[in-house]
Amino acid sequence: MRIYEKLAKLRTGLQPASAYELYNSFLEEAIAKNPRLGNEALIALHKMAECLMQKRSKSLLNLLERYSIIWESSLTVSQALEGCCEVLNDPESAERLTLLLFWFRAKETNSRNITSDEKNLASAAKSAMLLCNRLLEKEQPLPELLPFLLRHFAQDSAIDVRISILQQLPFLMYKQPDLGWQLLADVFEKPQTKLWKYAEKCFYYQYQDNFDKVEPYLNRLLNKGMEEAGDTWGRIATLASLTGHISQEQLFNDLTKNNNNGWLGAAQVFGANLNLREHTTECHSGLVRVLRHKNISDEIAGEIEKCFSEKDNRGLIQLELALAFLDALSAFTGRYHVYHFFYWLGYEAYRNPLSALDVAEVLTEKLTKEMKHHSMGNPKPLIAALNEILREADETDNSELIQRAIRLQDSFLELNVHGIEELLASAGQN
Repeated sequence: MRIYEKLAKLRTGLQPASAYELYNSFLEEAIAKNPRLGNEALIALHKMAECLMQKRSKSLLNLLERYSIIWESSLTVSQALEGCCEVLNDPESAERLTLLLFWFRAKETNSRNITSDEKNLASAAKSAMLLCNRLLEKEQPLPELLPFLLRHFAQDSAIDVRISILQQLPFLMYKQPDLGWQLLADVFEKPQTKLWKYAEKCFYYQYQDNFDKVEPYLNRLLNKGMEEAGDTWGRIATLASLTGHISQEQLFNDLTKNNNNGWLGAAQVFGANLNLREHTTECHSGLVRVLRHKNISDEIAGEIEKCFSEKDNRGLIQLELALAFLDALSAFTGRYHVYHFFYWLGYEAYRNPLSALDVAEVLTEKLTKEMKHHSMGNPKPLIAALNEILREADETDNSELIQRAIRLQDSFLELNVHGIEELLASAGQN
């Protein structure tokens, strides 16, 4: 409180903006000189701001209830309701906000004929979800009418309104599962194809413990929504396979019947979980199977190549996956920019030069034949790999290995790999 007393004295005669700047400067100095006191000031400031926002939001709520002229602007009312729902969470305010949101929905539904009406309804749906989640977060009881209001919004014909429900539904499903699952069922009551991607987080947070409830939605998505959200299905189904809810064979059987979107989702999950020891084997074999898919897209290849850049993955990637990636280069339709793979090859040459030589030979063959389709990123890791391979060949004094290393060196020269001349010049000086 001493900070506030001093600040009050200092701000006499100052404009609000100047007082605000002075306060910030004073608070920063307090934190620097006395962290404990400064942190206490920050906490006090937060409480003061929250108290002020509560008071202003209640004043705004009173205005909405008293003056009908405000309701002539639906945009103004929707924004005011959203602001109140973000701040107020006491039982009385929650009841009043719920009634106002019911009134607003009825008004907008009766006059709906333009796009702006649906946007205002979407804002009201968002407000209702905000209010509900804040009450649940504070362990406050929900107004009796609020679940009914949410169900009305979840069943609305406007897609934007249902999107507002889905975007904040995961937390509600966690805090009050029965209501959450009911709202999800309401959103997807009728066949549609445009909302699946917005429901992904709902499935993501529920598939482990409630797969029996998630599975019917995955099946509907598989049969009806793969063009719009196949990657969503691919990610959730692949996660389910890693946790044992479905077999990898079933996963790939379903993938084979569908478009590249599902394969992209699967590749993303396998790549993201490769470094988790309990899933490494499944993810490694999964990535190999994805790469062996005949119609692999450049986007999928790019996702998989990212695995080679992760330091935690480098010791886990086996020769089978590296060669499968190189084999897939032939299937790419555009000009692909090989980049991350080189870093893994440089690491592999340091760890196991002979294995790296096997991969490098295949790599140079692919690049030589298909250079028009692919370009090399930073070639420094390639030079580092060649250096390690040449050193290994020299130390072992194996004539066959030496010949292979020299041929690899010549291939690098043919490909105009930047830095190869400097490496050879350095070797000649030594």
